[in-house]
Amino acid sequence: MIFMPLHKQRRSGAKQKLESSQEAQFKEAVLRLQAQRSGGRATGHDVKNGSCGVPH
Repeated sequence: MIFMPLHKQRRSGAKQKLESSQEAQFKEAVLRLQAQRSGGRATGHDVKNGSCGVPH
C-alpha cells in the first residue's frame, strides 16, 4: 500500500456549503446580528430566518 501525504489526500467530513467568497460576507453579517441583539446569542434559527441579512 502506498501512502500519500496528508495535504494531497481528500478531506474527510461534509463538504463546505458556502464558497470562500461568500464565507467572509456571512461572517460579517453574523457579527452585525450579534451586535444588534439586545441580549442573548445569535442562534442558527436567527440566521435561517434571514435575520442576519444574508439570503439562505
